[in-house]
Parts: sequence; C-alpha cells; structure tokens
Amino acid sequence: MNANSIRYLDDGTVELIDIKIGDPADNEVQVQGGACGICSWDIATAKLGSKMNPKAPAGHEGVGYVAKVGRNVKGLREGDRVAGGGFASLRNLAAERVYKIPDSSLADEYWIVEPVSCAVTGLDHCRIQPGHRVAVIGAGFMGLLILQGLLHSPIEQLVAIDIAQNRLD
Repeated sequence: MNANSIRYLDDGTVELIDIKIGDPADNEVQVQGGACGICSWDIATAKLGSKMNPKAPAGHEGVGYVAKVGRNVKGLREGDRVAGGGFASLRNLAAERVYKIPDSSLADEYWIVEPVSCAVTGLDHCRIQPGHRVAVIGAGFMGLLILQGLLHSPIEQLVAIDIAQNRLD
C-alpha cells in the first residue's frame, strides 16, 4: 500500500513523497494520520537534510486512527483514536508506543499530547518542593505549558523570564 510522508532534503527543506507500507508486524499497529504538531525538533532536524536517519520518519506529535492491528496486539483495535503517528499518512508503529485516546467529541488536534508530556516530565525532573522559588526562563510554547503546570503548586514564588514582553503580559 502507498502512503505519503515527508523527506528531509539537503537544502534544509522537505518534500512530500510516496512510500510503501506493508502490513503491520505481529506486535505493531498501522496508524492512519489524523493531526500532527510541528515541534522545534522537527524544524532543527529538517536542516540536517539527508543526514537524518530514514528509519526515523518526521513528526512525533501525532494523533491518528488504528487502521490494522498485528496478530499479537492486545488492547487496541481498528478505528481506535490514538496518540502516535506523525507526518506520514499511514505508518506502522510498535503497539507499545501507541496510546489509546478516550472516546471524545474533541477534534484530533486537541489530543496532541506530546508537548504536555514533555512539560510534565521536565517538572518531575526538577523535584520542585513546597516553598521553593521557581523561575521559568523562556515563555514560548513549552515555557507556557510549564508555567501552567506550576500555577497551582505550593511554591513560594513563580517568575517568568522572557525577552518578549507580550509573552509576559
């Protein structure tokens, strides 16, 4: 079966290409793309062009739908909406790396959870305790997610630092 994907080019741009997709292996699911965020990592790696590993396709903030299920996969079935996938219109993924999204009327783009997962993981690694004073340097997208995670924590003081005043307002 053919699918569309993105390939990094040597000049720092990308192109849409056709790829062949076989049936998923026994422990894989085939995911049809729904929505995908663009991470700063995607932009940075696009600049590497053909030096990128072709086995690591672009896009990791995806939401999609299970199209086929490998023989040994449990807990996922065709039609399930999942976090997983990416810029390819169809992709085979290890079932352990795909997470079922609860039934909801929310559109696919509301379920792009990877950035929030990164923010929560970052907060966990900081080991912030009650009474701490915390500064978040950079109020871009990820910084704002981290600030949201800290707003109701029992810290003594929260300071946001950025060079763009509109991000601090």
